[in-house]
Amino acid sequence: DLEKQTIIGTIECGSEILMGCISEQEEYIVLTTALKHLEVFLLSTREKIASVKLEKKCSAMETRLFKETEYLIIGDKVGDIMAFDLPKLGKKTFLIGHCATVITGLVNVGDYLASSDRDEKVFICHFPQTFNIQSICVGHKQYISAMITVNDRIVTGSADGT
Repeated sequence: DLEKQTIIGTIECGSEILMGCISEQEEYIVLTTALKHLEVFLLSTREKIASVKLEKKCSAMETRLFKETEYLIIGDKVGDIMAFDLPKLGKKTFLIGHCATVITGLVNVGDYLASSDRDEKVFICHFPQTFNIQSICVGHKQYISAMITVNDRIVTGSADGT
């Protein structure tokens, strides 16, 4: 359990690290860099095990376990959301696109994937059949700046202060 461990060591990516996440099964750390690289490291040894060059900068990331397969889900600066298989990043699958220019957040809620954007909306889609949109949540007057889940409920924050 990661809460009971102290991780000692350094991981080098070769350029500025923009964001990262730890896989749901706590085996891998995934980092994205300013040079649009997506890199996967084995958490126990910090050994790099996969790397891919993205077409656009990553703006949100989340991991998801589905039918015994772990996925890395990323949103990019043009509003597209893709899934990669972990840990090898060998298969890239387009999930859904937003009309907004930037995906600002991704969270898992039960059988759903929630994604937020710069157009004040949160999309709730079935995973992995993200073409099946459950709902679109609106109400903020400016872009969604933060999104988390608490007890299977989505909590959002916005640049409008709400």
